[in-house]
Amino acid sequence: MLAAPNPRFLAGLCLVALASRIAAEDSEQRGPQKPITLRQSGGFTIGGKIIHNPSNPNMTLSCDHGYVEYFTPWTPRKTSIVMWHSSSTQTFQNRWDGGEGFKDMFLRRDYPVYLWEGPRVGRANWACSPTSYAPDYRDQGNFVAWNFGPVFKEWWPDVQFPTASEYAWQQATNSRYVEYDSEASLNLETDAAAIAADSGKLGEDIVYLTNSASGCAPR
Repeated sequence: MLAAPNPRFLAGLCLVALASRIAAEDSEQRGPQKPITLRQSGGFTIGGKIIHNPSNPNMTLSCDHGYVEYFTPWTPRKTSIVMWHSSSTQTFQNRWDGGEGFKDMFLRRDYPVYLWEGPRVGRANWACSPTSYAPDYRDQGNFVAWNFGPVFKEWWPDVQFPTASEYAWQQATNSRYVEYDSEASLNLETDAAAIAADSGKLGEDIVYLTNSASGCAPR
């Protein structure tokens, strides 16, 4: 006997289908579009902890929190879309050639949109534990990792990217954050995302739209 499908899994499939349909519709509609009217927008941190300096307990550091940037339409739908990408929220804000991204596509259809940055990345980069960074010459590796082609600047024939635009490529690779893809870091991000979902600040009906390594976290 087959087990019943997980409702969250089904909701995710529906969202992927909706996102694909929205992208297809918008690629066909080049004329005037419905304006985006917001009731409010802003941002807040959530989760995390406060640690004390072992040498001076009066000195503290607030760290390992997440950051949320939100956009609420004037007449919002009940379902909120939380967009989570491990490398950069910019991937949802617009296409690399400057065209409209998923954030505005969903806002134009009155979905509240939340851009999520997990602990230790982007605007939530204060860490409670030591981290390190060294230049790693990642541009060529980014190209292959993102499956634009088998080797640097050899594009797959059907890739959905403005391959002739050096500006678009530079925008894409410049926008990548430093990532910490260890199991401990993924657990930390998952815990913070759960706190955000339970806080009520993201709405009652939430769908996480994840991509890249963020898809490994909320399981």
